[in-house]
Amino acid sequence: MASVTPLGEFLWSRRRTARPPADHASPGTRRRVPGLRREEVAARAGVSVDYYVRLEQGREANPSARVVAGLSEALGLDGEEAAYLWLLTSPKATPGGSHPSASGVRGLTELVEHQLTDPAILLDASGTVRAGNGGARLLYGADVVGKNVLLDVFLSDESRFFYLDWEEAARCSVGVLRTATVLFPEQREVRDIVADLAARSPEFRDIWNQYPVLRKSSGRKLLHHGELGRLDLAYEALESSAAPGLQAVVYRPWTPPAAPSSEGTLL
Repeated sequence: MASVTPLGEFLWSRRRTARPPADHASPGTRRRVPGLRREEVAARAGVSVDYYVRLEQGREANPSARVVAGLSEALGLDGEEAAYLWLLTSPKATPGGSHPSASGVRGLTELVEHQLTDPAILLDASGTVRAGNGGARLLYGADVVGKNVLLDVFLSDESRFFYLDWEEAARCSVGVLRTATVLFPEQREVRDIVADLAARSPEFRDIWNQYPVLRKSSGRKLLHHGELGRLDLAYEALESSAAPGLQAVVYRPWTPPAAPSSEGTLL
């Protein structure tokens, strides 16, 4: 990989995993490279091959909104990946240029520690727990405050049993951390966690090189707790514009989506 820019690396990674056009493949022939060729991406996105090469090699970093939309469609990006591409090409639109205000930190800490009755933790952009309530200490342990949940996933033997789908938990953790490096490039703590994990975990390095991206908002966790047994939890991440990089993550019992009602339908 020749590019030295996050944009170029991301385009390269997604081009290599994109589905090649079936109508261009001759029976019995094999493509020499996986995914799409540069000229195929350029044609799909409506740009010249030379311009796409400049993007991928890091010699161009400010594509227009039309080009970004075309690249998303050409590479078959999902919602998270498309949003990440917009972040890479519009850094001034991200909240990473500002640090949490003291009042913003106090507000989210108060919310987590004293107002939320469900288990809740306050995470910073590096994955370190800044605050937690009683439910969080029951869920993650009495020493949850100060713990880095991303380090825990990869470096703690207990995490292999705690997360029923450890591979998915690991991939999501890398995706969140990858996105944090773009949202908050000036935060040394984020860079330090990436460097620490890259040095200590081959599994982290392998997943990091696959380039997953994720912005934590809501989802589901399947856990095996030593005292509480199997837990099926939904989580939601709450943010404040006064505290960029901090998220109050709240856990509740998972409730399956309600089945569509047939009431009022015509047969």
